[in-house]
Amino acid sequence: MARKGCQGVQPYVQASDCQRPWPSPCHERITSLVEKTKRLAALRRKANRDKRISVVLFSFPQCRLQ
Repeated sequence: MARKGCQGVQPYVQASDCQRPWPSPCHERITSLVEKTKRLAALRRKANRDKRISVVLFSFPQCRLQ
C-alpha cells in the first residue's frame, strides 16, 4: 500500500531572484506544524487545573561500536 503524505524533501526549485536553488516546501509538514502550534497555544491558555499530563517511557537499542 502506498504511503500518502509527505515523502521527504522535494526536488529543488530555482528561485527567480536568487542564484542558488531552494528546496520546495512540503505542504503536509507545514500543515502538521501549524496544527501542533495551534494545540500548544490552546494548552498554554488553559488553566493548570484543566490540563492533563502523561509520561511516555521508551528506550532505543544501544549500538555497539566495533
